[in-house]
Amino acid sequence: MTHGTALFRCGIRWALKTAVLLFIFSGPPLEAQLQTQRTADSAHQDILRPQLRQWLTSRQRPIRIGVTAIPPQIFRDPKDGTLSGLCIDFIREIESHLGYSFEIVFFETWNAMMKAAFAREIDVVYATQTTPSRQEAFAFTEPYLTFSNMIVATKDVKGPLTLDDLAGKTVAVVQGAAIEEYLHLHYPAINLLAVEDELIGLSRVSFHQADAMVIEISRASWYIQQYKFTNLRIVGDAGYPFILGFACRIDQPELIDILNAALAKITPERRNALINRWILPLEGRGTDARFLLIALGGSAAAVLVVVGWNRMLRREVHKRTGELENVLQSRQNDILALRRYKTIISLSDDLMAFVDADGVFRAANDALLKALGKLPEEVINRPMAKVFGKERYEQQIRERFEKALRGQTVSFEMWTDSPENERRYFQGVYHPHQNGSGGIEGVVIVIHDMTDREKTRLALEKSQQALSRLLANLRGIAYRCKFDKDWTMEFLSQGCEEMTGFRDRDFYDGLITWGHLILAEDREYVWQEISRHVAAGEPFQIEYRIRDRQGQVKWFWEKG
Repeated sequence: MTHGTALFRCGIRWALKTAVLLFIFSGPPLEAQLQTQRTADSAHQDILRPQLRQWLTSRQRPIRIGVTAIPPQIFRDPKDGTLSGLCIDFIREIESHLGYSFEIVFFETWNAMMKAAFAREIDVVYATQTTPSRQEAFAFTEPYLTFSNMIVATKDVKGPLTLDDLAGKTVAVVQGAAIEEYLHLHYPAINLLAVEDELIGLSRVSFHQADAMVIEISRASWYIQQYKFTNLRIVGDAGYPFILGFACRIDQPELIDILNAALAKITPERRNALINRWILPLEGRGTDARFLLIALGGSAAAVLVVVGWNRMLRREVHKRTGELENVLQSRQNDILALRRYKTIISLSDDLMAFVDADGVFRAANDALLKALGKLPEEVINRPMAKVFGKERYEQQIRERFEKALRGQTVSFEMWTDSPENERRYFQGVYHPHQNGSGGIEGVVIVIHDMTDREKTRLALEKSQQALSRLLANLRGIAYRCKFDKDWTMEFLSQGCEEMTGFRDRDFYDGLITWGHLILAEDREYVWQEISRHVAAGEPFQIEYRIRDRQGQVKWFWEKG
């Protein structure tokens, strides 16, 4: 170890100790502040009327508030289930003013939470937009949060867009969310794709399985940054803001008065402090940021004091530290990217994989592994040529993969043999994936198993061919028509022209109607007789006369 390195490490240890001491005495944590607030509030006059306090204290169980993980409003630690976030801070703040503790009930999805709320399995939903359907079951507090809903699409989509521009497009929305109901009512021309949560929706857009997603802006920003969706951007404002309050079951009006009384006690300054803790660019972690700044400041002072202003040594240490930080950052980016791809592709039943620019599998979901009949260790970190076999790679895969690396999106359809020796039909796409600098770092492969649909199509095509051959050899006419006095034709077999002198196109274009061909003296009889059988849901047989194109009268026997 060099003398300079030893001094540098010594300086860092001193700086960290100094930073810890400064942090400890910089102020109590949030929970301690809230406990102090509860004690202070209890010493003052109760904010609730006596009747409300009695109703609150006489409940057999605490008020149940339903929540779900929607960053940055609510985070859930996957290890121990601890909840945090902007809305949790608001709930704790309300508890401090009421001197009361709620029962927090966590749900895996927004839709599951709303179903429980409608079933009155919970008493309150934590941050809810007013909608027509919800007003029938809930009463709403004064709003305490407001966010804009934005339109998110891939970077190749030109903006700005409005909701009107999404007509005919496939747009992802969270199932059960207010925006789903709003778009369904006001923009029926949009093809809505209901997804379980925001991450799945943004993944669908990123992989071109949806044209866009309408999502609240703070959630969009968090997910795009956290999961590095480098090909997504905001392309427009939906013009439908979320004005969020607590939704309370309508049969307990006391809940509204209690929550509104507590919300009224939160000052504008305090509200801003709570919001800034989670919404600012540093994602609200102001305490952590102060700790980092103190540590860096202490570190700099330590180095300067210990090395005695040795400029040459300081430059060398700075240079080496920068090199190590670059290497570390690069490795961390690689790890985050691999985790991101693994998380995203595990969300779909389609066959999905990420292959780096060297043709090596870096991630593959269970559906792809099952289709290949291979274990993860037989695919991940292995070249495609080894996974698929060199011959198959050269014949079916290499050209598509290389085109995708050059920036093209490559689609394909093909029949192939499964590990169970079953013929399967796949439809897929190779999509180039760009890094933050715009360079192509690999290829996302998404493959749909379309076997059932293709078999159905082929069977239908075969059936139609057989039917066409049968009708072509039929001595007569097969038809399908509307039930009106003109007998407006929707389908006529090939025998039409031979029997009537008119082509089927003449009937389709309205140049002639079947009702016009029937002799005038037979028309009413035919109409009444067929109508009687149709009304009874019975088959019919009938004989009548028509006049063909040459003016000849012909007798027809009809069964239908």
